[in-house]
Amino acid sequence: MTARYWLVPVTRLTPLTLGEERIRLDQTAAERLIWIARRAHPRLILPMKITRMIQQEQDTCGMFRQRLEVDGPIVLNGKPWSLSGCACRWAESLLGGEDALALARHFDGHALGTTLVRWWSQGFRTGLLVEPEGKRVSENRCS
Repeated sequence: MTARYWLVPVTRLTPLTLGEERIRLDQTAAERLIWIARRAHPRLILPMKITRMIQQEQDTCGMFRQRLEVDGPIVLNGKPWSLSGCACRWAESLLGGEDALALARHFDGHALGTTLVRWWSQGFRTGLLVEPEGKRVSENRCS
C-alpha cells in the first residue's frame, strides 16, 4: 500500500502546533529518513499515523489531511480539531532542540539536513506524519 508522508516541525507542545513548513516526502525518502533517524536515536523523528492525531469522535480526518497541504501552522486546540492522547504522547516523546542538534551529524550530506538543523536550532521537535492513500481509516486508537 502506498502512503503519503509529511515531515513536520512541532513548534509548540501546548497547544500542539505543527509548523507551517511541512515537507511532503515519497515513501523511499521517508523510509531513508526514518532509518537514519533511528540509527541516531529512537525518538529523533518518529512516525505517526495521521488518523491518530485527532480525537476519534471527530469525523474530520480527511479534512485534516487536506489542511497539511495548505500554508500556515496547524494548531490542535479544539478549533476545529482536538488533539488525541496518542498524538500528545507522540509529540512529547520527540527529541528536539539541543538534544536533537547533538545528533545532527547523522544527517550530514542528507537533502533535508539543513532544514532539520534549522528546525532543531529553533527548539522545534520533528515528526513524520503518515497517511495511507486510498483508504480512510476511522479508528485511531493508540497501539
